[in-house]
Amino acid sequence: MTGPPAVSRRLFLRVSAAAGGGLLLSGVVRSEGAPVAASEAVAPARDIALNDPAKVSMVKQAINRTFDIMGMGEALAMGVDTEVRVEALETPEGKQFRDIARKDGLKAALAWRDARFSGGS
Repeated sequence: MTGPPAVSRRLFLRVSAAAGGGLLLSGVVRSEGAPVAASEAVAPARDIALNDPAKVSMVKQAINRTFDIMGMGEALAMGVDTEVRVEALETPEGKQFRDIARKDGLKAALAWRDARFSGGS
């Protein structure tokens, strides 16, 4: 495991070693990927909350600083800007999709869209 998620898991593992860090680590790993029950997703937060707040704060600062160095804040801001432009962009395909949806319903518009990618017209 490399990269910020793995580093954050190792950092929290070190901070929470006295509070069952191995359990915390497995909880964080299981929470990645497929959707999990809310109780399972909250379990790592509860484990972290049992730690010394000053230590948790220091680890959080280290993780946040790592993401800052990587440019994560700028990347997220760019993502928001891009999403706004994408949603505002008027294309002929988008107009045709909306026209079909208004006239024939969403199911027909989705069929039109899907047919474009399967070789239909």
